Amino acid sequence: MVSRFTVRRVLAAVLAAITGLTVAQAPAAAVSLTENIGTQAIIGTDGRYPVDPAAYPATATVLLTFSYYDHDGQWKAGRCTGWVSGHHDRSTTIITAGHCVYGAETGIWHSNYHVHVGGPNAIICPARVLYKAARWGVPPVPEYDYGAVKVDCRPSGQPLGQLTGAYGYSTNYIFAGTAVRTQGFPNDKQSTPWLQWAADGVVGPSTAQRLSYDNDTFFGQNGSPVYVPAVPGCGPCVTAIHGYHPGPNLNFNYGVRITTEVHRDIRNWTSL
Repeated sequence: MVSRFTVRRVLAAVLAAITGLTVAQAPAAAVSLTENIGTQAIIGTDGRYPVDPAAYPATATVLLTFSYYDHDGQWKAGRCTGWVSGHHDRSTTIITAGHCVYGAETGIWHSNYHVHVGGPNAIICPARVLYKAARWGVPPVPEYDYGAVKVDCRPSGQPLGQLTGAYGYSTNYIFAGTAVRTQGFPNDKQSTPWLQWAADGVVGPSTAQRLSYDNDTFFGQNGSPVYVPAVPGCGPCVTAIHGYHPGPNLNFNYGVRITTEVHRDIRNWTSL
């Protein structure tokens, strides 16, 4: 009998061939997630506010759309948020959550992947390569829930980053009480399509690999940058990649901290 994983592996290979995406091999098993990925997480009064999509760093914050293979055996439409990383003049790399590129429940990479840049008059860039952290897979480990998208897009013949600008990122700025901001494309605010929403907050209790914060978020903001707005030499400086709310009656969302390992992976993906 052909195993479910064999079918999934073949399907993933076929999808890669059809879509032109380059992806890594899926792992050999699948388990259910136990964390609340992308859960609604308005903490108390909703403090979100709209931002000008033409103003930096909103220009470097992008909408990701894709198809994902659900655990019920159906392909479904998905959306996340990502952010341009690296040097402003040559970046073609978008950083996001690992579950925004790869299904840890199914072992199948997402397909039909596009990056939408620039608000209502968006440039739509097809994805060229998807990456994930080596340990994001089976079993799914939230501390490694991060990945990247390389785009096949050169507006006016220039690298994407020259049009959008880019976020900096750092292993610093992780202490409780540090003021941070996050922004992205929450599903409940898309009556005005492409409008970005931001929320301000502070860093809460964190661990070596998770950063918690009390910024308001919603479905669709998975992968959003959690950043210190202005840091000399870093600009809007990302300190975590948003992805989770740990459950009801708790006062913090959390994401993957920019640790030394995460920093290295982002740097390597950006340099490719």
